[in-house]
Amino acid sequence: MMHNADSALVQQVLIGRRECYRPLVEKYKKKVFVLACSMIGNAAEAQDVSQEVFYIAFKNLHGLKDRHKFGSWLYGITRNLCYSVLRKQRVEPESLEELNYFELPNVVEMRPADKSGEDLTDKLLHQLEKLPEKYRILLRLKYLEDYSYQEISEMLDLPVDLIRSRLFEGRRMLRENIEQTRRIENAH
Repeated sequence: MMHNADSALVQQVLIGRRECYRPLVEKYKKKVFVLACSMIGNAAEAQDVSQEVFYIAFKNLHGLKDRHKFGSWLYGITRNLCYSVLRKQRVEPESLEELNYFELPNVVEMRPADKSGEDLTDKLLHQLEKLPEKYRILLRLKYLEDYSYQEISEMLDLPVDLIRSRLFEGRRMLRENIEQTRRIENAH
């Protein structure tokens, strides 16, 4: 039913009613931004990418074969543009610690301290950065941004079962990294 609304809006834009593009932008802007930010790791760059995604989508709307899949198509444009930006810059993404989470929508702020007074969230985010990208992006989207498996599936064009298994593996790797760090810290 949501996809029918997208399809109707796309049809209206294609016949010349440009104002019908605004509801599509409003509906998808947050998810496009979060996906770009998760991939690039820089909120300002993700904002630029998000704007470019909607511009590219508008200019190429006539090429959308299945109007019911506007969201998936948009996420594909986002992924491709993010990869292109990262390739051009050949720069490592910013670490999560450097992001200003107050600028990001839908992020739960959690700052518990351990016995020594150190910020556990900072430790967790530091360990998250050490994971391979395919796990890191999924963990960010699921646990920092609170997206459902289905939403992540649409955003990344991956089957839900693969997302579940990668999240399981990513959590395992994260847990092992944290335990290893604790053992090293306790040894000193």
